[in-house]
Amino acid sequence: MNAFSLKLMQYLIENHPDKITDIEFIEERGKKALYAFAQSSRNGLSVQEAFQKANHVLYAGLHFSSYCLVKEIVEDNRAAKQLEEEEKDVFIMKMWAYTKDIINLYMEESGEKDNFISTDNYTKAYSEITNIINQYIINNGL
Repeated sequence: MNAFSLKLMQYLIENHPDKITDIEFIEERGKKALYAFAQSSRNGLSVQEAFQKANHVLYAGLHFSSYCLVKEIVEDNRAAKQLEEEEKDVFIMKMWAYTKDIINLYMEESGEKDNFISTDNYTKAYSEITNIINQYIINNGL
C-alpha cells in the first residue's frame, strides 16, 4: 500500500466504515491518486497542486458520508449525550445500519454524490433521519 492508500484508509475509518474492508478499492484508488500526483508533477505543477489533483482522485465520490450524518444527529440528541463513548459508538452504528438505505434513496434521487449536502434532498434526509432516530429512542430507549 502506498501513502495515498493509507491516507484513504484513515479517511474511510472516520467517514465510511463500511468500506474499510475493501482493500482492493483502497489500493486501486491509492494507485490512481499516486499516478495523478506523478503526472501532475511531470506536467510542471507545484507539489501543492499535484497533491490537490491526487486528492481529487483519492476522494472522488466519498465527500458525503451517511455515517457522519447519523453520527452528527446522534451526537446532537439530548438523550444520546448521556451515553458513554463506547455505547454511543455502538448506537451510532446501529442507527446508521437502520437508516442508511433511506439516506441513499435521497442521495440517488438528488443525483449528487459529492455535493449532496448542498441539495434540498440533504435537508429532507437530515430531517427524516432525525425524526426516525428520535422516534426510535422514544419507542426503544437507548
